[in-house]
Amino acid sequence: MRGKALKEVKFIMNLAPNTDKITIWTPRAALRLGMLLRDSQVAKQVRNVLLDVAQTAEPSDTSDSQSQTDIAQMIELAKIQAQTINEQSQALKEQQKLLTAALANLSKGKAKEKKQPKWTPRSTSHLLEFMREAGLEPQPDGQAYVSDLWQQLQDWYIKTGVLKVETVKGKEKLIWRELSNKRDNPVKASNQLSRRLCELFPRLQRHRHTGHDTGRDGKARLGCTYLAGLKQILSPNKA
Repeated sequence: MRGKALKEVKFIMNLAPNTDKITIWTPRAALRLGMLLRDSQVAKQVRNVLLDVAQTAEPSDTSDSQSQTDIAQMIELAKIQAQTINEQSQALKEQQKLLTAALANLSKGKAKEKKQPKWTPRSTSHLLEFMREAGLEPQPDGQAYVSDLWQQLQDWYIKTGVLKVETVKGKEKLIWRELSNKRDNPVKASNQLSRRLCELFPRLQRHRHTGHDTGRDGKARLGCTYLAGLKQILSPNKA
């Protein structure tokens, strides 16, 4: 509608003063368009409503005013349904974004856990207490044999209640009590002890005694492993 015809309906339809033309769709024309469009949610809902009506309603003449009103209501219903579908789709997209972000954060967290060493300073806190009581300190000129340290640590475990030794059928059975901190696991073998001490003090170095001479304590140490850089300030008895 343009010109004079447009002027007659501008006031009735409350159109903007600068409107120069309008296109008016009858309900039947809107339904026809709804059956043609492919990528419109509104058009899809129009077709669904038409199919529902065709299955339940009796044939009637759509030219009367009541039929026109029914068609207009169907179009409005289709619009509402399409809007609801669009809102649900947007909500689903937001949920998918949140889920994707959560999975990404979880993957990053697992990657960090894999990069961390099996033993960390937080998991060796009781070893620091043992070293203080045993008089052990990192010293550049120090040298401590792992077998001696392991025996001292076992004695310390027994004294503190972490380890209990029972004799069953003539054989010793070690019964361990886990510490309250799950990451502060007891050391249950001499090779574990040397590894954890080296991780606790990175400057320590593991060596194997290759000479036939005796160690500083006068014992034969051929093939024994010792830690260079660790020194016992106090004797085991005084410690």
